[in-house]
Amino acid sequence: MALANLIVIGQYIPLKTIIHRMDSRMKLFIAMLLLVFIFIISHLGALAILFGLILLLSFVAKVPFMHLVRGLRPILFLILITVVIQIFVAPGDPIAQFWGITITKQGLLFASKIVLRL
Repeated sequence: MALANLIVIGQYIPLKTIIHRMDSRMKLFIAMLLLVFIFIISHLGALAILFGLILLLSFVAKVPFMHLVRGLRPILFLILITVVIQIFVAPGDPIAQFWGITITKQGLLFASKIVLRL
């Protein structure tokens, strides 16, 4: 299997959509703007809206959904480890306890924010 098939983030998919016909400088500007917003926004609802906007842009660009999922494969382990650490280590209001481990409301909130950002 070729290395290019394993790394799908940033790969160009030649399609004929409004997104593909846009000026490349505008696409770079929009991508940078989205990246800045991802790290500035801290409210979970706003992050969910931004996530939905990115999915909408991907739909308009006709990027296959499985292509997006394959793009997450390299960072999936990082996402899982970060979520587990946040859920079990973050202090806050306890939701559940078992075997001396506490799951907190704030831990779930932080984990959700991290998943949406990544």
